Amino acid sequence: YLKEGCIVKSLKGHDTGRIYVVLSEINESFVLLADGRYRKLENPKQKRVKHLELIAEAVLPEMLTDSALRKMCKL
Repeated sequence: YLKEGCIVKSLKGHDTGRIYVVLSEINESFVLLADGRYRKLENPKQKRVKHLELIAEAVLPEMLTDSALRKMCKL
């Protein structure tokens, strides 16, 4: 189960291996993702939960920016 702030890795699709931060949950099957570089806050990616691997759990900062997302995805 993925919640806001989780850091995940894409397992399927053209973005395989890319690291994202979960911004929100759409329903039990889909979440919105962004990484601050390829997918910015203004244009998050919708992806199936079953195509993601949980890497770490984190807390989203109060002031969420693309720069903050890039730092979270660096690990």
